[in-house]
This record gives sequence, C-alpha cells and structure tokens, in this order.
Amino acid sequence: MTMHTDGFFRVVYTFELLTDDRRIACADLSLEDIGNHTTEGPCSGRFLSTVVEEVDGPAMARLLVEQGSDPEFFHLDENGRPLCLDCGSPLGDGPECGECGECGEAIDRPEEDA
Repeated sequence: MTMHTDGFFRVVYTFELLTDDRRIACADLSLEDIGNHTTEGPCSGRFLSTVVEEVDGPAMARLLVEQGSDPEFFHLDENGRPLCLDCGSPLGDGPECGECGECGEAIDRPEEDA
C-alpha cells in the first residue's frame, strides 16, 4: 500500500468578480456559479492571488474540521495522525514502523530526501 507522499497543502485563492447585476453581487455564489458567470454569463473575473501553505497532519485535521469535513478525507484521525488505508487503524509513529499494527498490511513509506 502506498501512503500519502506529497505533504498537505492549504491553498487560498482571491478572485475578483465584476458585475452590473445587484442580484449576482449580493448572492451567495458557489464555485460553479462563479465559473459560469465569468465564462458564460454577464460577469468579468480574474484571480488576484494564490497563497500556498504547507501544513502538517494536525493542522490539516483542524482545517478539515473547520470546513465541516472529516479528517478521514485525507486518511487522518482527529489528531492528524495517519490511518491505515486498508483497515482505518492508526499507524505506528516511528520511522521503523513498516506495517499496520491492526491488520499487518505492509506500508510503503516515502523515502527521506538525501
């Protein structure tokens, strides 16, 4: 089984929407609505900024909960510790841990950068 290897990232986009329609300006728009209004509809739009922040497991678990998502979305427990992809049990903490303590499934850990 292959574990998550790229890290966790929080990305914040700032998007500017220009419109002459008060209903659109005051609406609670979804991302799909914003896309449709700017590509097919009566609005102009552009991305102003993108901020990328690498976060650790505990921070990602907190961010997921703040969004109303479950940390298991990224195979984390509520404290941000990785879960076995096969059985969902918490994985061992040490770098020597090569298998899940619950189901015994071998875990491919990412190699450390040299």
